[in-house]
Amino acid sequence: MRTLPLACVPKENIYYYATQITRRGATRFYIETTLCDAPDNRYFETEMPIESILLYHYKTPLNQIEPVSLVNRKLTQINLGILNKTNAENPTVNTHPTYRNRPCFSFQYHNLGDALDGWTIQIPKLVFGRDLLFSHPYFLRAALFAERYTTDVLIDRNEKKAFHIFIAPNRKITTKDLKDPVFLQRLALILLYPELNQTFLSVYEKTIANQAHSPAYHFDMDAPVLDNMQLDVDGLMYPEKKIYRIERINTFENLETGIKKPITFHVVTQKRLGEIKDILGENKGEKPSGSQDKSKLDSKANADIDQQITQLRNKVGRIITIEDLRFSIHASRSEIAGQGGNTGGTNDSIEQGFAGGEAQDDGTLPGFTIDSGTTFVDDHHHNFFLMVKEIEKKGYKVENIHNKDFVKCGRFKGHKLKNGKNRRFYITLILDQNDNELFYLCEIDTSDGKKNISTLMLRYDHNSNKLMNRQIELFKIAILSQSLSWPKEFLTKIHDIKPYTINHPAKDLIAVDARYYEDWAERILEKWHSVKNSSSPIT
Repeated sequence: MRTLPLACVPKENIYYYATQITRRGATRFYIETTLCDAPDNRYFETEMPIESILLYHYKTPLNQIEPVSLVNRKLTQINLGILNKTNAENPTVNTHPTYRNRPCFSFQYHNLGDALDGWTIQIPKLVFGRDLLFSHPYFLRAALFAERYTTDVLIDRNEKKAFHIFIAPNRKITTKDLKDPVFLQRLALILLYPELNQTFLSVYEKTIANQAHSPAYHFDMDAPVLDNMQLDVDGLMYPEKKIYRIERINTFENLETGIKKPITFHVVTQKRLGEIKDILGENKGEKPSGSQDKSKLDSKANADIDQQITQLRNKVGRIITIEDLRFSIHASRSEIAGQGGNTGGTNDSIEQGFAGGEAQDDGTLPGFTIDSGTTFVDDHHHNFFLMVKEIEKKGYKVENIHNKDFVKCGRFKGHKLKNGKNRRFYITLILDQNDNELFYLCEIDTSDGKKNISTLMLRYDHNSNKLMNRQIELFKIAILSQSLSWPKEFLTKIHDIKPYTINHPAKDLIAVDARYYEDWAERILEKWHSVKNSSSPIT
């Protein structure tokens, strides 16, 4: 089953939570996600790219930049290491290990005078990992694929005056990343602070272990052993059970990293990075345990990652350190501009001072242009039109709903015919003589012979009417995303619509069979009577 891209999900839907992860091929992870169709108050599950967790927050509409307000609390003197303890070791820990199939860290909170004293604090592990580590898609993918920066990033710890981190930009580490102080801070902390590094690597270790037992598994990680942490969090309170469930961590404060030296980032070419590895002796001996040859992974990822996804930015939890971490970045103008190859330009030094401050990015997806197109009659539409006229002759009324071009969307192909013209999409509403709406017929222009796609029938009801009135362009994107196939998951799960298909008559019969269009119309009406008189399954 092909998974629908983010662009196909209606933006008025409300995000609730994500649970099981599945891996697809070498470069993709998807996660089962629960959404709510707000206008109809209908909950449904669908699979989304795992990168979606960086963008969406609990109970927040997908079209809303700012997360919805939850109950804010300040938690003090938190020992995060206790989250890794088992029930046997401490009965007060992990008394509520899951919430709606979401694995959680859980512990009893003790702070005299605090309203939450004696309550159980529950943190979904995916929320914890997102807000602590996964500020950018790069970190999420690096954690899941164990990309331990052996091809992208190199550290020189030897100089007494500074740490030097060399970065070779590519499609995984973007130019936008390198200009983002939040990215640089996270990268430095994950690389240089052992507790965060260990936690980061635990994601891959648990992913591999979980995948060995089941193709679908839940996100897991170890919590960092950090004492005396202060957390600013948003969540939900359940007074009857004395449970406070955290859904967003705004601030991790009082982090003592032990990083005393300034940190200098150097943006270099892949060739130069290899030379530096040779100088530092990094190319000698075996690769570190858990690392992998990513030449194949990189090539596939470069072609497979949605460019929209790579630009997502989570409103991450701020990390405020005790130390005044000092950062600088050095790069040629050509390199920082993402032009690559030329390293002979003048070096710039861009100072980025941090005390845990974070830059924000709205993380919104690019919009899509709706091209009205110019109505024209092609051979395919002519045939479809003649078939619809036969339905009219049998006592039905016809209303043309849509006759417009497909437009290009992202990496998806199929919007153009072989002759270079845009492919068309037709929708017709069939009514009875009393003007009662019966069903929609949907047709894709396949006059170039690229695919033989059946006619789609959708029963007229509240859901199909909403689709046709508000989300036709999303429907067309979903069709393109499925390689010019009817997107059944888009229809069934996201819109709660049952699709029915009717095969086309063989095209070579047009010239020899006078009843070609009449037979086509009759088979459609037979299907309609079958749909109307039964609750038959999807065909």
